[in-house]
Amino acid sequence: MGDAGQYWVAGITPTNPNTGERRLYYKTQRTAIDYTAKISDGLQLRDVWGRRVDPWRARPDGGVRITDSLIAWDGLGDNPIESWIATIEYDSATQRATWRGLDDTAAEGIFNLRRANPRYGKSFGAGRRVV
Repeated sequence: MGDAGQYWVAGITPTNPNTGERRLYYKTQRTAIDYTAKISDGLQLRDVWGRRVDPWRARPDGGVRITDSLIAWDGLGDNPIESWIATIEYDSATQRATWRGLDDTAAEGIFNLRRANPRYGKSFGAGRRVV
């Protein structure tokens, strides 16, 4: 969700080990680059120094830069090798985290599946037509 200029993020903090409490938050998105990834490595998340991030420690609401695509981008507008991580899915059986950017090109992203508030009308179709 968001306004005309920036997205807003709602979530619940991890459990505080001292108090055992969790808190609800609502804030503007973070645009800083927190992670890097390589297409040749299966897009596994790494920190900005190139060290692999444990899948269970990966967090959404941060930027990711694909380091082996479009080397030395110098075009106008948004940098296509950077994306904002909207969701992270963790699979404990395979010990892998799958992240999806806001520009999700998977079928779930195109058809707005698993989104509480679809970007374009309803899932699997355009908005209502008024005749």
